Amino acid sequence: MEMKKICEFIRQLRKERGLTQEEAAEQLFVSSKTLSRWETGRTIPDLETILRLADFYSVDVKELLNGQHAAETPEEETLQKEPPLKLVAEYSKKKEKQAVRRAVFLFAAAALLVIGVYILIQHLQRLQGEEQQFFRGNITWYTVEEATNNTLIYLDCDTYNVRILITPDTIISSEELRERLASQEDHLPVSIVSIYQIRDAYNATKHGGRFTYPAYSIDLWGE
Repeated sequence: MEMKKICEFIRQLRKERGLTQEEAAEQLFVSSKTLSRWETGRTIPDLETILRLADFYSVDVKELLNGQHAAETPEEETLQKEPPLKLVAEYSKKKEKQAVRRAVFLFAAAALLVIGVYILIQHLQRLQGEEQQFFRGNITWYTVEEATNNTLIYLDCDTYNVRILITPDTIISSEELRERLASQEDHLPVSIVSIYQIRDAYNATKHGGRFTYPAYSIDLWGE
């Protein structure tokens, strides 16, 4: 079954009836765009449509599937052709398989989209929350912001060091510790709890910066 030949024959039959695409489409209850696709071979009519076209153009289904009028088909060629309905049935099965594959693909794509949206929502919700970190180490560096009365320190935690901001709201465990911080004592051993907005740490990392952890509480630990 030569699909191109069938499509050309559908166009030929319309012209033999003296109809424009718009007129034929209207009588077939389809859009002119759909009819154009059938005539150019961009899409192939299904079994039901082929039967309707054969009835509309007053030709035998076999003629439509052969792509020419019966009088133009050599007898030996006709005998070699497979039964038209068998060919159409095979084509319909092929289209059904394509439809199933398309449905599976669309389902998989939709599932991936839903999963992606869910992960994004979870990520955004997490960024709205708070995180708590515990650090313990020796203070190796100080800088005081006189305007805000904040103290920025570097804390050496053995294998890594972090930058921590001590503010007037930071809970300092003892007056002794407060005095030792004020004197900017080198290698002062402290334990620090930091509670911060996750989005702040995320944004700092995202933009290539180093996050400064706000100290929630600070205490001395064994020297």
